[in-house]
Amino acid sequence: VTEGLSPKGVEQAVTDYISGSDKGTNAGDRFVQTLEPTLLRFSRWLPKGTMVAEVSGQQVKQHLIELLDGKLVKKGRTAPSKKTVKKVARMINGFLAHQAGGAFDAATVKKWMKTNLHEDDEPENPYWLEQVDVDALLKHMPLFWRDVAELQWAGGFRPEELCHLTASRVTFNGEIRVEIARIKDGERTIWKAKTKSSYGKVHISNAYRPLLERMLGRGGFLLIPNDSALHEGVTTRYDDDFIESKKLWRAQSFCAQYLEQLRRTAKLAGLDFTRIDSRTMRRSCGKRVLLGSDLMTAAAVLRDTPKVVLAHYARLIPSDVCQPEPKEIA
Repeated sequence: VTEGLSPKGVEQAVTDYISGSDKGTNAGDRFVQTLEPTLLRFSRWLPKGTMVAEVSGQQVKQHLIELLDGKLVKKGRTAPSKKTVKKVARMINGFLAHQAGGAFDAATVKKWMKTNLHEDDEPENPYWLEQVDVDALLKHMPLFWRDVAELQWAGGFRPEELCHLTASRVTFNGEIRVEIARIKDGERTIWKAKTKSSYGKVHISNAYRPLLERMLGRGGFLLIPNDSALHEGVTTRYDDDFIESKKLWRAQSFCAQYLEQLRRTAKLAGLDFTRIDSRTMRRSCGKRVLLGSDLMTAAAVLRDTPKVVLAHYARLIPSDVCQPEPKEIA
């Protein structure tokens, strides 16, 4: 056990993390219904009597491997998707990072996740929209959500990035820039992006200046504030004063409400609403940039590596057009 850390069994640590005096999560009741059984299943999978400070990254990795292989699901049920296992991994990592007092090293888990859980980020048959489709969809959306969708179409933002853009990071110095940056409360990180390459300033065409001016005109800390008076949806209440005062989103709640709006209006627009998801506008932006420019520009806009963009968008490139290999690009 790490020196200076009070001995604590893993099951007790789960109780403290969720509802005890040592609470380390701001999860709402609905999310706790998933979080608690997930952490308890992990704690009971470990050898009996394991102390929370003794849990290794290798053990977490093995637990995730068995979960992905279907060894931990009830008989007759299918194995969880990679997307689900990724959520479980993040829950366990967050729990151990808080309760193990710095003794837990998540590097082993993160490395395994990066290698084995990446494929679910893009569907096998993605749905790309053209400008005419986007125009038809936006026509039917309420103003608040229409602004969200149009901004994603303009800048290729991931949905979890959209709901964490801050108003102070939008600049109009000749050209428009919307910066993706960590949200911090002093030294405490409230939100961070998917990867290091996700951070930075995104160039937005000057044609979208009225859009951004309208969004900034709503005031508030976020560019897309979590205020039910504006979006007529669910506004989660938090125990955390900083998150509550800044009207921050829980990404899961934002994506659910955004997706509901996208599919409802896609149906009205005569689009294949069953294939719409909260990244459709991002992918469609990537397609527009890729076909209108080149692979390097598309990678820069999407803040992904050329290799990842090529893997996801290769089917869009005409067979008689030769794209350089990533090594040649580098």
